Amino acid sequence: MARGIFSGAAGTNVVGEAEIEAVKIALEVFESTSWKCSNSLVIEVGSAVVFSWCINKGLRPWSLPTIFSEIKSTKRKAGSIVFSLWIGMETTWRSHWLCLG
Repeated sequence: MARGIFSGAAGTNVVGEAEIEAVKIALEVFESTSWKCSNSLVIEVGSAVVFSWCINKGLRPWSLPTIFSEIKSTKRKAGSIVFSLWIGMETTWRSHWLCLG
């Protein structure tokens, strides 16, 4: 479902910023559905840097506080969220329950 949303142009030319914006949009889409009540959302990111931003608040860039605040707010409403890091043809399940506190 979400793949179609992200097939257009991003609002930035910085790869990490574009990917974290896609994470925010995926959370917003999930939060707006009835699935949030009975399912977990797994978000696969393709960047180890963005993955680290998602699971470790201390590693987030100081230049993006607004987007992380929006992600935190949406996460509270969305329920169970899991991040995994996509590496090549398989997903490495270095997954973490999202804790954006």
